[in-house]
Amino acid sequence: MRKHLIVGAIAACLALTGCSEQPADEATPPAASTGAAKAPDEAEPDGAGTGGDGKPAEAGAQLSFGKAARTVGDEGTGVLEITPTTVVYADTALGYDPDEQGNRFAVVTLKVKAATAVAAQQAPPITGGGWSWIAADGEAIDAGNGGSAASVTPEKYTAAGPVQPGSHQWDSAAWELTPEQAKGGTLVYVDGEGVAHRWEVPSKSSGPQVTELEEALEY
Repeated sequence: MRKHLIVGAIAACLALTGCSEQPADEATPPAASTGAAKAPDEAEPDGAGTGGDGKPAEAGAQLSFGKAARTVGDEGTGVLEITPTTVVYADTALGYDPDEQGNRFAVVTLKVKAATAVAAQQAPPITGGGWSWIAADGEAIDAGNGGSAASVTPEKYTAAGPVQPGSHQWDSAAWELTPEQAKGGTLVYVDGEGVAHRWEVPSKSSGPQVTELEEALEY
């Protein structure tokens, strides 16, 4: 009798254990994740390094005369905000006549401002930078072309060297042009990264410093 009771107890225990276990393939699946991170190549674009609309910003797009351009300093150091403010066309300048009879001078004033906490200076022609004038016929003319144009350095507009953070300087560039070339064109500056920045130049003397510049150019 005692033996029968022990066997019955074991059977009952096994029955209860079997009811409490669940097959592995019937286990409750884990809750689906709703915040799974996207793979790097699926990440949403944030517009960084663009024009703000997700599209690449156009480097060196042509600007209106008098608009500032952010440019990289010489040898890639610092950032300069450069603004061509005034252009004056003149038959003579600082007592100099054009090298070729009938030609004219074009003189452009430049406001050069340090745009970061690092001093910066303009990229010179020797490193592939500097200023040029593109005439209507497509001819590119370097600033200071000819002996006379290189000597046209109006007082106040002769800054040189690095521009210190929090400050700006006044500079200028001059060209000797034929009568046709001296009817407007495209001003080009190549910065320390080789990017060309362009401005449309008015066909007549224009800008807030016209009177001051004309007086400075008088001999």
